[in-house]
Amino acid sequence: MSLITQEGTYKGNVLESAVGVSKNEFPQLILSLRGTELWDEETETWVDWSAVPENDITAYLVLIDSKNNETLNYKQVQSVLGWDGKSFAELDALDLSQIPIQFRVAPNTYQEKTTLQVEWIDVADAIPGRTVRRLDAQGLKSLDARFKGVLKGIAPAKAPAKAPKAAAKPEAPATPKVPAKAPSQASASNIPMGKCTKDEAWKACIDMKDDKTVTDENLANAWVEAVAKITPGKTDAKVTPEEWFLIREVVLAKTAMF
Repeated sequence: MSLITQEGTYKGNVLESAVGVSKNEFPQLILSLRGTELWDEETETWVDWSAVPENDITAYLVLIDSKNNETLNYKQVQSVLGWDGKSFAELDALDLSQIPIQFRVAPNTYQEKTTLQVEWIDVADAIPGRTVRRLDAQGLKSLDARFKGVLKGIAPAKAPAKAPKAAAKPEAPATPKVPAKAPSQASASNIPMGKCTKDEAWKACIDMKDDKTVTDENLANAWVEAVAKITPGKTDAKVTPEEWFLIREVVLAKTAMF
C-alpha cells in the first residue's frame, strides 16, 4: 500500500498508534490510518476504496498547544478513540488497532510545500462532508491568548457632536393696555418713515440687538415702552404698518448695535 493522493473524507481503521512529540516538543498522537471507503460528495454515498493502492496515511495529532491548553485534537482523540485524557502513558498503551474511524484528508502548505495531511478525525458513523469545525471554549480562549497582541480592536466611533440647540428667540411682548392718549407727534424729520408688520418689526429688533449690553428683558421693556408711546390704547389689529415701523425704529435706537 502507498500514501493517499486524493483529498476527501475517508472511513477506515487505525493500524498502529504511538504517543510522541512534535518538532516543537508538544505531545502528539501518531496514527497510521488506512482508508477503505471514500465519501462521494456528489452522490453522498460511500465508495469502496479498499482495492485502491493509495489508501494509507499517517496522522500527527498535536494534543497540547504552546499555552498548555488542550487542542481540538485532544477532544477528538477522547471521543473517537476512548481515551480518558488523564495520562499520555495510558494513551500510548491503548490498543487502537482496527478501531473504525473517519478522517478528513486535505492539503496543507508549509514553507511553500503542499502535502496532504489528516485534518481531523471523527467516529466512523459521523455525518461526513465539509462541515464547519468549531473550536470549543478552551480552544477559543487559547486562540485569544495566542493572538492577544494582534487583536487590538477598533475603537467605537464617537457619535458626532450635536450642534447646540439655538436659543429660542423671545416672542414679542403683549401690547400693553393703556388709556388712549393723543397720538404721538413723532416727526418725520427725526424718525425714518416706512412700513412693516409686527413680526417683521420684532424680528429686526431681535436680529440687531446688541447682545453684549442688552438683555432680552431690556429689549422687551424697550418694546413695551415704544408701543405704549406710539400706539396708546390700540390693539395689535389696529396698529398700522407705519406705526409698527416707527416702533421698530424707536426700539432699535435704544438696543441695536450701532
